[in-house]
Amino acid sequence: MSRDDGVVHEEIIVRKYHGASPWAHLFHTLIYVTTLVLPLIIAFLTQGFWRKVELYREQPIVDFDGKSIMLIRGSRENEYVVWSSFHALNEAVESHLSVPLIEKQKFDWDDDGRVDKISIYAEFANVQFPVHSVVWVILLQYRLDQHFLVEVGALVIL
Repeated sequence: MSRDDGVVHEEIIVRKYHGASPWAHLFHTLIYVTTLVLPLIIAFLTQGFWRKVELYREQPIVDFDGKSIMLIRGSRENEYVVWSSFHALNEAVESHLSVPLIEKQKFDWDDDGRVDKISIYAEFANVQFPVHSVVWVILLQYRLDQHFLVEVGALVIL
């Protein structure tokens, strides 16, 4: 048996890969930058796509017109002195009524026409027992007027 030994011959195929043109690569890069990077730049420069919180600050105009109630208590049950700027309350507690010397000062440090600090000083001359506690109720009026008008009466308990 004879075998016919033949030489096997295959053609060499060479494949070359390269881009169609450098302009296509440049266009692809430009589209990538436009779709991904440009929205991020816009979001950064405009502080987000939408605002989640709107915040502003305003110093209120505060006015103290002298309306207040003061209760000074001693250590015993019947030791107390009352004073108020309301005539009806003063008549109701006439046996324990004591009139203080009250001084108030308003400070405007930045000259903007709005009160920065209100200092109120009260002195009772005829309290004849050791003071155990003081309750002072102050009625203030304050308002905001820059963005919208708000007028409120506030109750401060000291």
